[in-house]
Amino acid sequence: MENKEILEAAYNLYGVYIDHGYYKNAEEICKVALAGYEKLLGMDHSATLAMVHNMAVVFDQQREYSKALVLYERTLAGREKALGTDHPSILSTVHNMALVFTVHNMALVFDKQGQCSRGLEFFERSLAGREKALGSDHPNTLLTVHSMAVLFHNQGQHNKALDFYEKNTGWARKGTGSRPSRHP
Repeated sequence: MENKEILEAAYNLYGVYIDHGYYKNAEEICKVALAGYEKLLGMDHSATLAMVHNMAVVFDQQREYSKALVLYERTLAGREKALGTDHPSILSTVHNMALVFTVHNMALVFDKQGQCSRGLEFFERSLAGREKALGSDHPNTLLTVHSMAVLFHNQGQHNKALDFYEKNTGWARKGTGSRPSRHP
């Protein structure tokens, strides 16, 4: 595929496949389209990097986390080079990388949970950037807050989890400022 219109059609077909859960089909169209984008536009072009990100999403959805992570890292490096570290599209990639590190490691045995701290680093980076670029009440910012709450909850850090869940729901801002008591 070397025609830009065909590549755009492939990109749209990828979206349909992903939306309907046809991940193997999405993977195949991504491979072909990615090769075309790289040849036509170059390795670091924004459209090429968007397809790299899409391929990472495909692997992520198929729970092939190590493959997804390599592609998210490529996307992140290319986008940071082109756009700087706080651009919203970079923050989306950072958020997805945090999810890969944490979701993947929650499924592994306890001796491999050490990478959860790496996931938290990406979430913290994503949160700081999204709050700065989008504001604290933007849905994408709140998605990161929620993901951090889940991470802390799954790690047994319940007070931290509660802080983030409250921040996510706005309960702490609207409520009395005190936490509900437990029923006996």
